[in-house]
Amino acid sequence: MLAELLGFTPDIDPMTPGAMVDVSNIVPTERGFAALESPIAVSGALLPAACFGAAKVRKLDDTKRTLAGTQTKIYELSGSAWNDVSRAAVYTTGPDSRWRFVQFGNATLCCNKSDATQVSISGAFADLAGSPKASICETVGGFVFLFDTNEATYGDSPDRWWCSGLYDYTTWTPSSTTQAATGRLMDTAGRVIGAKRLGQNMVAYKLRNMFLASYVGAPFIWSWQEIPGEIGAISHECIVSIGTEHIFISQDDFWRFDGVRPTPIGTPVRKWFFNRVDPKYIQRVQGLHDRQRKLVVWFYPSVGSNGVCDSWIAYHYKMDKWGAGSMNVESIIEYASNGMTFDNFGSLAASWDALPNIAYDSPFWISENPVAAVIDTAHQLNTITATPGAASMTSGFFGDDTEFTTLNKVRPRWLTIPSAANLTHYTADYAGVALSNHGSSALYLGAFNPLWSGRWHQIKLATSSGSFELAAVDLTLVPDGTQ
Repeated sequence: MLAELLGFTPDIDPMTPGAMVDVSNIVPTERGFAALESPIAVSGALLPAACFGAAKVRKLDDTKRTLAGTQTKIYELSGSAWNDVSRAAVYTTGPDSRWRFVQFGNATLCCNKSDATQVSISGAFADLAGSPKASICETVGGFVFLFDTNEATYGDSPDRWWCSGLYDYTTWTPSSTTQAATGRLMDTAGRVIGAKRLGQNMVAYKLRNMFLASYVGAPFIWSWQEIPGEIGAISHECIVSIGTEHIFISQDDFWRFDGVRPTPIGTPVRKWFFNRVDPKYIQRVQGLHDRQRKLVVWFYPSVGSNGVCDSWIAYHYKMDKWGAGSMNVESIIEYASNGMTFDNFGSLAASWDALPNIAYDSPFWISENPVAAVIDTAHQLNTITATPGAASMTSGFFGDDTEFTTLNKVRPRWLTIPSAANLTHYTADYAGVALSNHGSSALYLGAFNPLWSGRWHQIKLATSSGSFELAAVDLTLVPDGTQ
């Protein structure tokens, strides 16, 4: 019996062939399923306080800046040190606010709603004169956008948007000549929670609604249309752009949006996720685009975590499959190293033996390859590129209500075989009753030999460390008779 694996599917019928009712640190791949790599420190430097937002940005000459904000400071990574690039006055980021960064030409802008919008070409940031305070910043088509703003003319306007002058981030006074403009999204209640560019358009998200903006030029500059349906986003950080689409989380589902209509994608995991995420801190969910693995990974606070993002759920947007696991993070970032040559080898390690535990074929070593990275709860920047740690996957049930069978061999269809693994075998004589645990068997010659009889069988495959990848499981079930 060959079972092609469907991925993490806790919400579907567990008797479905290939279902996985539980996983730990497993992600879908284009060929099957694998253990997610572990985090490893980029440098020995720690941020001096908790991170409230981070970004890797590129200037016009393709030089890169790695930036992170705490409640009171902004820092830039230089070599192995975080340098303070704050303005002179300390910042006052709220406990549930975030620093959001965006690049416009050579200018890096960031905002947190509590303080003036900040700008830096290089070195220290400074207040961006004439601009509103804002909780969200984004760029598209030669404009800088600010959302959920506060300034002298209109005051605190949670549903207001502003755009700068065309190709001029320093101009904010509305004018058909400069094309700086402002307006409100008042067709529905609530503040703007998130905003992302999509091609040459802008998409703004409220909790229950979405709005698509198209450039129309003077005198209106931008035309906004509400997307039909009560669909919005739970946070700005949960909205992940993969270039041609946004993938995001609403109050009750996961969605893809291509600029025309939102499509729900969360059927296999939706109930499981919303039972696990802490509703008190759901606005802290952060999504990351892992380009190399074709994944969107959301880090979220589980119930009982006191608001710490300690778990993750991953969606493979090419294969339409899911994975899940755990990891403690403060902020997420897409990181690109400066590459490694013989000339700069000494900046990373004093010897070959001292190199970080990252595979030589990892994109980490190539300067143009962005990799998924996180700032952990110790305020350390890590790339997710090290040897995987413990991982496991638990199948659904196979068998039937009438016939007893003995499971005497499980042969995974390995794409990359692990150095060691164990398989735990469970049985039940009736659907819905408690399972009996029959212990574990070790991997031997690429297979497992559990040898136990029952009407219904379930298996859990686990590794303690190391890489593996598999696409299917071949199960040998020997009929024992009916009762």
